[in-house]
Amino acid sequence: MTKEKANRNEVVGMFLTYCRKTLVNARTDVLRERKRRRNREVLFCDLRRSELESLADWQDVPERETVFDAAGKPIGVTDKDLADALEKLCPEEQAIILLSYFAGWSDRRIGEDMGFPRSTVQNRRARALARLADILTEGGDPHGKDKD
Repeated sequence: MTKEKANRNEVVGMFLTYCRKTLVNARTDVLRERKRRRNREVLFCDLRRSELESLADWQDVPERETVFDAAGKPIGVTDKDLADALEKLCPEEQAIILLSYFAGWSDRRIGEDMGFPRSTVQNRRARALARLADILTEGGDPHGKDKD
């Protein structure tokens, strides 16, 4: 065997050793995490009545959910003030805000769905956010006009 092949075999052997160690360490991490979760897990049947009642806090349940049609997709908003402010935006602005922040869509995906270039979605989202901020902070008119 030549010196070059021997060096190559040595490097391959070192790499395989590194891979094995990495896999063993990853497996150990997974097993530790499972054990930690198992030790912290509490069954409902083991909870005291007061602990069970603390889990059923009715104040956290939203009174109502406003459902918006965002470009044909129903998206629910539970915060009343935000829902009221969103209702003051035009349907296109509502859709861009809802799909971007509630559905987690990218500008490109929103643009493809609504038939706009990505840059148009980005600009309209920025404008809609400014209007939304104005509505929420000052109760202002969604189109920037005074209510005289």
